[in-house]
Amino acid sequence: MSSSSAVGDGEVARSRPSNGLVVATVAGNALEFYDFISYIFFTPAIAAAFFPQGDKLAGLLSALAVFGVGFFFRPVGGLIIGRYADRAGRRPAMILTISLITLGTLGIVLTPGYKSIGLLAPVLVVFWRCVQGFAIGGDVGPATAYLVEIAPDKQRGLFGSWQIASQGVASIITGIVAIVLTMALGPATMAAWGWRLVFLVGLALVPVALYLRSNMPETLGTGGAHGIKAASLTDDPMLLLKALLLVMGGTVATYVATFMPIYAVTVLHYPPTIIFPDVVVLGLSVMIGGLVGGALSDRFGRRTMMILPYMLLWLTVYYVVYRVNTVHQLWVVFAGTAWIGALVSMSAGASLTLVPEIIPARIRAFGMSLIYSLGVAVFGGTTPFVVQFLAGVTHNSMIAPIYVMVIGALAMLAMFMMPERSGQPIDRG
Repeated sequence: MSSSSAVGDGEVARSRPSNGLVVATVAGNALEFYDFISYIFFTPAIAAAFFPQGDKLAGLLSALAVFGVGFFFRPVGGLIIGRYADRAGRRPAMILTISLITLGTLGIVLTPGYKSIGLLAPVLVVFWRCVQGFAIGGDVGPATAYLVEIAPDKQRGLFGSWQIASQGVASIITGIVAIVLTMALGPATMAAWGWRLVFLVGLALVPVALYLRSNMPETLGTGGAHGIKAASLTDDPMLLLKALLLVMGGTVATYVATFMPIYAVTVLHYPPTIIFPDVVVLGLSVMIGGLVGGALSDRFGRRTMMILPYMLLWLTVYYVVYRVNTVHQLWVVFAGTAWIGALVSMSAGASLTLVPEIIPARIRAFGMSLIYSLGVAVFGGTTPFVVQFLAGVTHNSMIAPIYVMVIGALAMLAMFMMPERSGQPIDRG
């Protein structure tokens, strides 16, 4: 694409930002999170399919470890695809990532089980998880950059919050699909092979997402606001650390909320039927909380809407999980999941907008990809494994909130140190 064409497309995107552009941007993110949420909630079935079952706990931990391996390829995807997006454009980068996501998911669906091909099964699953991790790491930067670049200055928080809200949408769809398939096939069939159908449903959405992204106008190199000073990963050495702490705090809390249904079944011994309705509850809370947090950050400021919900989460998470552990009623599990999901997504709606706002356009996709994927790789990929392992070893059901509180204290420190950019023009290259 020529620079003049890019400028024209970008100016159209900014002057008339449509709902279709937002849908096209977050479609890939929603699909990626659909795969993620499906993997973690079908972890016991995946462990039984691809890993030796002499020790069920060892098989479960192995499946969670493979889940984490994919996260460590996210920074690699962020580095390579993020740089590509800053050179070739946001649109071609996002088309590439959704194609790779499709390949990785299809690989997992088609890989035979351990009983059929032995150790080759977990090896292949690890490979496909790495492909997925590479693609997801490369998608967040271009997609988030695109959202803030098409948004009017006074609505960037609302537009940017669709990054986290789309994850809630994916969770809702995952839960509904799982409920329908479980009712149609039965729990035993779902555990044996029906879980593969959940991933196939996600793949059915790929042609739509590819079509939408292929018809997006480009925002790279749109010009304007050249005088706006944006921080740089090199100009401000503390920027990377502060932004990583933001992502770290949100990531740990998000994955604890996501892991709560599995935790309720495997540790608290609730019936497995609790999982999928709770996934829908989580999705609703994340979607609504993210959009509310983003919209309010346009009015009251990014820092305010990062700090207040997260501080409330920090003050209440121990009590919430304590009630889940002691009351043993399903409504308490649902309420706890919704509370954590809503608060962390309200904070994330603001923070996921602020980070790309303060990065210059020439490295916006690269910088956002690197910051997000590093934070998620180090803490997101390890959190389910760490919590499950520590809970099993110590028999302490309160490990999860303690972990959130320790990491959250560092995250809140970073929030207080971040600049305020709501309503201000951004660097557009």
